[in-house]
Amino acid sequence: MGLSVADQLFDEYTEAALLGCLMTFNRALDEVTEILEPRHFGKLHHGAMYAGMLALHRKNSPIDPLILSAEIDAQGNGHIASKAQIFGLDGQVRLANIRAHADRIRDFSILRDLRQMARQLIADVEQEGASGVEMLETVESQLFAMRETATRTDWQSGQEVATRIGPIIEALQESGEAVIGLTSGFDALDKMTRGLHPGDVSLVGARPSMGKTAFGLQIAMHASKRAPVAFFSVEMATDSIGMRAVISEADVNGFRLMSGSQMSEAEVYRVNEGVTSLANSAIYFDDSPRLSPVHVRSKLRRLQAKVGKLGLVVIDYMGLMQSLPEHQRENQTNKIAGISRALKIIAREMAVPFLILSQLNRGPEHQKDKRPAMSDLRDSGALEQDADVVMLLHRDHYYNQEAPADEAEIIVAKQRNGPTGVIRVTWHAPQMKFGAERER
Repeated sequence: MGLSVADQLFDEYTEAALLGCLMTFNRALDEVTEILEPRHFGKLHHGAMYAGMLALHRKNSPIDPLILSAEIDAQGNGHIASKAQIFGLDGQVRLANIRAHADRIRDFSILRDLRQMARQLIADVEQEGASGVEMLETVESQLFAMRETATRTDWQSGQEVATRIGPIIEALQESGEAVIGLTSGFDALDKMTRGLHPGDVSLVGARPSMGKTAFGLQIAMHASKRAPVAFFSVEMATDSIGMRAVISEADVNGFRLMSGSQMSEAEVYRVNEGVTSLANSAIYFDDSPRLSPVHVRSKLRRLQAKVGKLGLVVIDYMGLMQSLPEHQRENQTNKIAGISRALKIIAREMAVPFLILSQLNRGPEHQKDKRPAMSDLRDSGALEQDADVVMLLHRDHYYNQEAPADEAEIIVAKQRNGPTGVIRVTWHAPQMKFGAERER
């Protein structure tokens, strides 16, 4: 007694019928190439036939049994798909149904992958010395990769897009506000960028001790008064980040507070206000030292299910994140590129603005004015490519002790949908925070 379709997790007749349809209606390949790859077919010879069809389609060649057979032979797959099997394809599928049949084949492929994953998981779990934590990380990584490849989009008409953006334009005209995204707390920056936008990735690059964490934390605390914020701290423990938030909110000398120095009654009052501000904010910290894009996605989904739609995600910082499993044996440049792309996908998928902190290489130190540029982003040009906005922090006093210690610059080096420029702000080292915009 043969196995059922459900047991086999593929439908031989659907595969054959779809291939027969493609043989008859060559142009229908345009309908399924985004959905199907040769590996998605349950029958090996069907996958070989589809691979041959794709190769012919790329050459703008007609496809019939003789031409396809020759192409399959040229690919070295003649032993997999025989001429009898090719000539025996049945093209009874109606053209209007071809995408539905392609979806069915793809869905079976996903189920087979899941079954194989489950079998391997059982085998790994039963191995002596197996680690539950490592098993979880492996499964999450595999599921992340499967979901990424399974996601696809289709064309959207101008009418559909106009229907969505029309109300946004009307609201802008009625409000007269230049900022349409989540505000950062820096007015000049918000005017230039129009705020932080859902699905966008804003990258903040700086050399060590320039104030990356302070900048990211300030924006996070400001945003948390309007919407829930997720703050991933790979570099510092949560309590240290919390202490910094209190110091910034209280506007007190952090060095004196953390050294146990006697403080005035007014300062104690402000510290208590800072603690209250942190307690009442909708900010959520995660200081996992082993953070990968897979963890980011799963943690954010759980947090969002708990607290509602997130307003902002901050990651401090990217260079300390773990790469995806498929990139772990590659060089650092490819690892960072993989992390960057994965975070961009998560931001778009969740429709939440991401603020990602990144360390710059030593490039600025070789420049006469020491000012950073996008080319100084450490390890990968993919960061520059994937980011919608790139901001670089600079304090001249760090290099030149004769320069004013309270001056800093936010250099908007890239903005996909707006201008670039330099915003001059104040820097308050004892309070670990950036202040108001300075006069030029």
